[in-house]
Amino acid sequence: MQFKKTQLLALLLSSLTLAGCGGGGAAPNTVSGVAQKGPYEIGTTVIGYKLNPDGSRDTYYDAEAGRYYFYTITTKTTDNFGSYSFVVPWSGPTEIVIEGNYLNEVTGASESGQVTAIANVTSAMTVNVNALTEIVAEKVKKNATTNSVASALVTQLDTANQDIQTVFSLSTTPASVNLLTQSDDSKKVLAVSASILELKKILDDDSVNDTLSSLTNSFDAQGAAMDISVIESIDSDLDYQAIEDNLKESLGEDVNVDLVDETSSTTEEEKVIAKALRKLNDTGQITSLSNIAGQDASYGRDAFFSTLLKLGTSSSSDGFEYFKLDSNGVALANNATSWSCVRDNVTGLTWYLPDSAQTFATSFSSAMCGIPAADWRLPSLSEAQGLINFGKSGVAAHDAIINLPSVTSTQNYIWTDSELGNNQAIAIAVEDGATWTLGDSNSAILLPVAGKSYVYSDSELPANCTAQKNGSARYEDVSATYGEGVYRDRVTNLVWDTALKNSANWQTALNQTDDWRVPNVKELVSLVDTGCANPAWNQALFGTDSAVLWSSTYDANNNTNAWAVDFASGEVFTAAQTGSKAYLLVRDPS
Repeated sequence: MQFKKTQLLALLLSSLTLAGCGGGGAAPNTVSGVAQKGPYEIGTTVIGYKLNPDGSRDTYYDAEAGRYYFYTITTKTTDNFGSYSFVVPWSGPTEIVIEGNYLNEVTGASESGQVTAIANVTSAMTVNVNALTEIVAEKVKKNATTNSVASALVTQLDTANQDIQTVFSLSTTPASVNLLTQSDDSKKVLAVSASILELKKILDDDSVNDTLSSLTNSFDAQGAAMDISVIESIDSDLDYQAIEDNLKESLGEDVNVDLVDETSSTTEEEKVIAKALRKLNDTGQITSLSNIAGQDASYGRDAFFSTLLKLGTSSSSDGFEYFKLDSNGVALANNATSWSCVRDNVTGLTWYLPDSAQTFATSFSSAMCGIPAADWRLPSLSEAQGLINFGKSGVAAHDAIINLPSVTSTQNYIWTDSELGNNQAIAIAVEDGATWTLGDSNSAILLPVAGKSYVYSDSELPANCTAQKNGSARYEDVSATYGEGVYRDRVTNLVWDTALKNSANWQTALNQTDDWRVPNVKELVSLVDTGCANPAWNQALFGTDSAVLWSSTYDANNNTNAWAVDFASGEVFTAAQTGSKAYLLVRDPS
């Protein structure tokens, strides 16, 4: 451990001078822990800074040198696990900065970078420094700029730690988690770290080291509502066996990390669902009508679009976000003027952008954007509608990024994979998102999609659509938590009250309490199963009676109407808000 000469001189000043700097009379405390972005290599520099109440680094004046110095304490990591320890000669808020080389667990290579933590040092303590402590530290600094007393900074630190625990469902604070100690918490923090490093690799862009600070922009404004969809999307595609192998190769086979449960009895079907778990795109509706509670714009990504972490791009102010890809599938700069595909950062799906409208087709003969031909398919009704911006009037598709071909007449539709027989299929209207039935000889937009999806084939569907599809794999009974008849959809992670509510006009239906709400149009469409009819949903859960149901999304083309779904067939259309329709209730898991 190295104690700076200038710091030693400061400690020899009078106690009055020390008290003025906020450090007088404090007993020294040992702070130890591990530095992990992946694990930092032996010999990495670790610096502790004494902080002022406003989050800035405290200084003292050296009269002999005629200049100010930071109060600092410095040491080095002592092994390749990132272990460090030093004695802090002051008490109170302290910033710990790690800078040097770390193991990139995704690639197995050594890379350089910085990570920080803030701790309230009042006794001997453990402070592990990692990706989540960096987010906490950034949030504290942003919120502390007007503080005049140290206790305010400590309160902000406690709040930030609590919010991060909520966001990532940790059982303890981020600074208590060691990535190389086997626990659910360590796996979660490692998932965040690996996802950020994978994103750096995907973009081939060192600027992604700023991702942690960018995440904080969302966290700073939203607290426990922080948007982490980019991290979730990348995490679901990570090769955790390779990450585990990289860690063990570099740190030794006995390192306590086990990311792949080889004894798990999880079925292949359940693994498919776990990989398919994606957030639905929000609707793009960012404004509400006056004097009506519970509207679409109050919930989801669109509700805090201005503070979202957006590493990709979008053409308007809403929750959509995409990476532009070249013909080989390599991510392009956000300002690229030409691109072949886009990757949706919310759903994780990749879309190929055609240059002309075409007749209906269900298979594709060539690789596109580096993805084999066999992996391309037509989108489901829900996936195709995920591209529609219901907050726009006129052309609603996100065409500035999706870059649709010029279309006229029936070419204003996007084909879905929902074939109806009699040479017909369901298509989505670009200008508003409504469903239409088209003959498959018509020309419409053939928009191939690739990526994880949980799609039922006809052979997997019970003939009468009254059994849970594939046993009970998709829907989890959560009645013990939320009440009788409530199920969680493992594909979308939405929690549904399966009991139909009595018919009401739109405004009355939207007036709900206790975290329950009427679903937006995309959430409602996620229940549609065109393999069933009358009604076109899982009849074992939602019943065998057809119904027309309200969504919470109003019609941007005519705001006296709202979007509804007819579950006799899955038709999506608008209706006058003064009319009477049944509705379902949904909520996010608590």
